[in-house]
Amino acid sequence: MAILLGAWGCQTVENTAPVSSTLANPAVARVGGVESARMAEVQITVSGGAGTVVVNRKPMGLAPLRLSLPVTNQGFLAEPVVVAVRFVAQDVTQSSMSVEEVLELTDKVPVWIEFSRDGARRGFDQKR
Repeated sequence: MAILLGAWGCQTVENTAPVSSTLANPAVARVGGVESARMAEVQITVSGGAGTVVVNRKPMGLAPLRLSLPVTNQGFLAEPVVVAVRFVAQDVTQSSMSVEEVLELTDKVPVWIEFSRDGARRGFDQKR
């Protein structure tokens, strides 16, 4: 499994404003030397504080940010992806923690994922 994820290595990050879905018009990209994958953007946000976004155990930066993920022609993920947000304790009354969201091959790509200390929720609408 680690070899498959390492071969793709195509997540990109931009600290920008909310995005619109690229599923309606995904771009063809080179992934692992094969020109068959399309990319979709997912906006990662955090409510109730700040958090570090980690994708497949690799720190990507502070939320909010955009991830570009490889998708199939039908709009499903081309590879499994684990997106987590690491919340750091702000004072002694809190503890540091991570909240994880696993996106499987059979999942439609969400337009946005919002993380909080209570969990994560996915959205498929443009209104974010």
